[in-house]
Amino acid sequence: MSFGLSESSYPTTGSFTISATHQLFATIVSHGTTPVASSGDSGASSCCNIQYPSSDPFVLAVGGTSLTLNSTASYVAESAWTGSTAGASIVFSKPSYQQGLGDSMRDTVDVSYDADPNSGMLVVEGGSLFQVGGTSAGAPQWAALIALANQANGEKYGSVSDRLYMISNYHDVTTGSDGFLSATKGWDYPTGLGTPNADALTNALAPNILVSINNNVLFQGLQIATTGSLSVNPVGHNFTGTITVTATNTTTGITVFSKAYSLLNLSLMNQSSSFRTAFLLNIAVLPYPLSSGIIVTLTGTTASATVQVTRQLDIDANGTVDISDASVVGNAWNTSIGSPSYNPRADLNASGRVDIIDVSIFGAYWRSVNFS
Repeated sequence: MSFGLSESSYPTTGSFTISATHQLFATIVSHGTTPVASSGDSGASSCCNIQYPSSDPFVLAVGGTSLTLNSTASYVAESAWTGSTAGASIVFSKPSYQQGLGDSMRDTVDVSYDADPNSGMLVVEGGSLFQVGGTSAGAPQWAALIALANQANGEKYGSVSDRLYMISNYHDVTTGSDGFLSATKGWDYPTGLGTPNADALTNALAPNILVSINNNVLFQGLQIATTGSLSVNPVGHNFTGTITVTATNTTTGITVFSKAYSLLNLSLMNQSSSFRTAFLLNIAVLPYPLSSGIIVTLTGTTASATVQVTRQLDIDANGTVDISDASVVGNAWNTSIGSPSYNPRADLNASGRVDIIDVSIFGAYWRSVNFS
């Protein structure tokens, strides 16, 4: 959509209100179609005079940049274009994918594309050559990229913004201004997340791999259930999901602990032939706190997760399995229940002895983050 009108200029009654159009977009994205709109070419003179439909949370708002190429037409740099209309909505509240960015309302733009007429597109009309620009040119080119990703990955994205805010395959634009708002590192108003690295972006929008977790184990007189699912991005090498841990006393049947852990964009570390990350979910129970340790592995397009329940690996509860925890295990090495130096916190598998099994467990989760 290469058009727009100030939010404050839309009618408040009839068939063409922002509310009515928003409901239309809700239907469109539910069918898998991705709406894309130009943000406007007037720059900004205040915080809150942006255009609709680009301000709609269902719509991908495309701003503008000025592009610099070298003598071989290779990419050099970009800056915010002075005409890139951006700012805060006066209609829509902050969508979930923009939490922590901008102000409390829906902010534009989401992404950007070369829009400066001085570095813009070549148009041939009636035998004459013209160089043109505008965010009206960037919106259809972003729409084309989404369509190519759709075709390559066999997936209809619908409202794609939540996916785009989770990846980092952009040229980050950090200089320039639209007259009121300036480009900075990371997301900013006039250029959003940045301009696309087309191949990397298409790959990053590949379908995620769903990994189900369903583990039940008896440990320390408690039935520990670790359940949930993770969505693993095989190209971005990260994952998101929710895992619930429940501990039930096997004698009384009383649930003594239950918590849902939300995991957002955890990175998988390169292990040469695969990608892997281990993390811990804290289980606050007596007499000793426990850990539900999870290791996620990605090999090619195959992802898996293993679960192991132990006594709390982050022994000092500082958020990471580190050298201070290692010293606790080391000081109790080769001791058993009844020995003066025996420390039950170091007996990770609750076997009654601190031995090589405990050390191997500790090694598997070394430097792991403990969520509590």
